[in-house]
Amino acid sequence: TGYLLSLSGEYDLLALNQHRNLGIAVAVWGILLLLLQKSVLTKRLGAFFQLILLVLLSMAGHLGGSLTHGSDYLSQAVPEPYRNWLGLPPVALEPAKIENLPEANAYAAVVAPLMQEKCVSCHGSTKQKGKLRLDSPDFIQKGGKNGSVVVAGKVADSELIRRLLLPKSDEKHMPPKEKNQLSESEIKLLHWWIENGAAYDKKVKDLPQSEAVKPLLVALQNGGNTEATTE
Repeated sequence: TGYLLSLSGEYDLLALNQHRNLGIAVAVWGILLLLLQKSVLTKRLGAFFQLILLVLLSMAGHLGGSLTHGSDYLSQAVPEPYRNWLGLPPVALEPAKIENLPEANAYAAVVAPLMQEKCVSCHGSTKQKGKLRLDSPDFIQKGGKNGSVVVAGKVADSELIRRLLLPKSDEKHMPPKEKNQLSESEIKLLHWWIENGAAYDKKVKDLPQSEAVKPLLVALQNGGNTEATTE
């Protein structure tokens, strides 16, 4: 089944090959241990052989998890205070404040963090579902296997927004229903950015702001929850 999944072309080739080779190594080593379980060598070095199997299995499993959930899937689950002991940055309990939001780059300050949190695990460097990456402007402009997903100034023609608005039960809905979903406010911010040209070099103040969008941007500057602002 892993081999069949690899044929989709949605995964980073280097990580995929490493995961495959380690998987093969686990199988081969396990078969050898089974065949040699009653040998004198295994009786003497059995614990060492089992340790090798455990290491191979752990490495293969870790790479598989990275391909499926993103390279930081383990570090994101580490609780405090262990994060500090391991030199990991603390998990933000609320969005960071954006200093001087009007002067900030609209894509870098508003859109990129949103995509990093909600989209990149499936559309990033290690996994490219639908051959689509959303972790940089160049890749967003390139689109996926079905073409562009963001059409500047045309929200209705932007596949990204269409997929976000599909029912969760629809297999084409993004993100998948088991993943962390975008809030209504986050979708509105993406809508605002695309509607106003999907520019990567414009400041927030340079884009028109409707009465519905203004409080969402104010919430970002204050480091608060955009959902709370719309209630």
